[in-house]
Amino acid sequence: MKHMKKENIVKFIKMKKRDDVAVLIIAAVVIAASGYLVLGNKSSETGSEVGAENIVAVEMLDIRSQSLGSEISVSGTVKASEEVAVSSKTSGRLTEKCVREGDTVLAGQEILKLEQDQALLVSYNNAKNNLVNTIATTNQDIHSSELAVNTAEIYLSNLGYNMTESVRSAELGVESAEIALLKAGNSLENSSVGSDEAIDDAYENAKNSMKSGFDSSRAALTSVGNVLGEYPGSDSANDSYQDLLGARNSQSFYNAKDSFFAAREKYYEEVNKFESLDRNVSHEEIDVEILKVREVFNLTKIALSDCRSVLDYTITSDRFSYSSLMSLKNGIDQNMSAMNSSVSALDGRAQAISSAKIAEKTSGDGASNAYSAAEKALESARQSLALAQSQQKTQVDAAQRALAGARSNFESVKKAAKFQIEAAQGQVDAVKAQLDYSIITSPIDGIVNEINFNQGEMVSSGMTMASIVNTSGMEVEVAVSEYEIGKLKLGEEVAIKSSLYPEEVFVGKIYYISSVADESSKKFPVKVQIINVDDRIKSGMAVNLVFSVDGQDDIITVPKTAVFEEGGAHKIYTVDGKNLVTIKNIEIEEFDSENYLVRGEIGDGDKIIVNGNYDFVDGDEVVRK
Repeated sequence: MKHMKKENIVKFIKMKKRDDVAVLIIAAVVIAASGYLVLGNKSSETGSEVGAENIVAVEMLDIRSQSLGSEISVSGTVKASEEVAVSSKTSGRLTEKCVREGDTVLAGQEILKLEQDQALLVSYNNAKNNLVNTIATTNQDIHSSELAVNTAEIYLSNLGYNMTESVRSAELGVESAEIALLKAGNSLENSSVGSDEAIDDAYENAKNSMKSGFDSSRAALTSVGNVLGEYPGSDSANDSYQDLLGARNSQSFYNAKDSFFAAREKYYEEVNKFESLDRNVSHEEIDVEILKVREVFNLTKIALSDCRSVLDYTITSDRFSYSSLMSLKNGIDQNMSAMNSSVSALDGRAQAISSAKIAEKTSGDGASNAYSAAEKALESARQSLALAQSQQKTQVDAAQRALAGARSNFESVKKAAKFQIEAAQGQVDAVKAQLDYSIITSPIDGIVNEINFNQGEMVSSGMTMASIVNTSGMEVEVAVSEYEIGKLKLGEEVAIKSSLYPEEVFVGKIYYISSVADESSKKFPVKVQIINVDDRIKSGMAVNLVFSVDGQDDIITVPKTAVFEEGGAHKIYTVDGKNLVTIKNIEIEEFDSENYLVRGEIGDGDKIIVNGNYDFVDGDEVVRK
């Protein structure tokens, strides 16, 4: 105890002042004893030191504010931001190196070639030939089915026109017969005064029948022309049906051609004469015209009959279906029926004229006979109309069904062709994909960094054959301390310097700042991409990165040993000009491994106790060591 220094004893007492009373009593006894010994020892030296027994010597630091620098400099190594290993998807012998290490390549460019499997090559050629044949076959099927649709559409269009004309002709016949019957009735009542009028009416009805018959004849000749061609046998014929007809009996075709020309020539000759007739034409001229028109009708019937013979000798093919042929035959038969009706109607009108003339002689008996004839004519006309209407519905319905069937078949053929071609193309693509495995291409734009095999060596599937470096995205990764990481921001530009190019500064940009420090170095990774990279910047090159940060003026830092914590607050001991202690509250921020950045009740020029492991109170006196 006698060897304990006085200042240590005082310190011991202060550190224990919060203990219980017993400890304080013991400490007081120790201090008294120690003081006695010290005073006894010191009394022989000087009496001036007796009043300094409570003063503690401490290390002090004069506070001086400072400014932080505006740059952080870190060394790092350049590397490519993307390096891709190129592997083989098949096994084989390396037959060709298309590039060398260091060459610049584009994505998709061939870099290596393996020996191709000959069996695959044969399969590929077979698949391509099959694809070509499939396309040709399906195109022919599509063309044939499309031609069938066109044929059905044309037939339906012509049938609609012909049937409409036939029905209209029959309707006109009914109207004429009704008028004739009405007039015959009037003539029966007024036979004595109406004989001349009845004859005029009969001739007028005959003119109407001739007009209606000309319409039917025109429709019939149109149908025949559609089958034979406008100019049958001529290379200049412009008709869709002529090229569709199958093998035919040549004699029947020549007969049909001759009868068609004869009927058409007579038709144009007589229709022109008929249209030139005026209301003052004589009964005798009409009688002559009736005979000539009847000849036109008969010639038209002959042309229809010969055309029907041509169709009877026609055979079907993949370009001319059985349904199309039957449609043509039905059209000819329909026109033949219409012409028969026209001939019957004209004969009836001629008979009516004859009856009217007889009535003129036989008076009442003639009128009665004329009325009976008119009734029969009306009944015949109505039957012809009903037949025409029935035939129209039957023929049109059948033609519509044929067209719908042709269209449905056309769609089915197209779908089937599409599936067949896709399947054939799939076979080609599948085999080609396997062949393409023997051609190794670059997956990215870049530079060939390494080729791992020599020509002639065997390569197994999955082996890495080469590596490609993307030089357009060079970067530098560095590590910064926890004191510097908070000063960096994403997107900020960075100056990059190289000892190889001391006069030039390259520019980079921060694109990654790690939020987790490395476990071993305790530093945070930061990645910088070089913006103005060129061929001089190589992967593996050492560079220096200079980060520009915001500088700070008038900051105060203190050693971490000067700060102590009490009641959850950070505090520090300051010393005034009289060497008296004052405890002040401060806020701290990590600055570096040894110092805190502090704010609070401390300023430039203040003195602090560096070692804060004391239990001072405000007003304690200290001295500087």
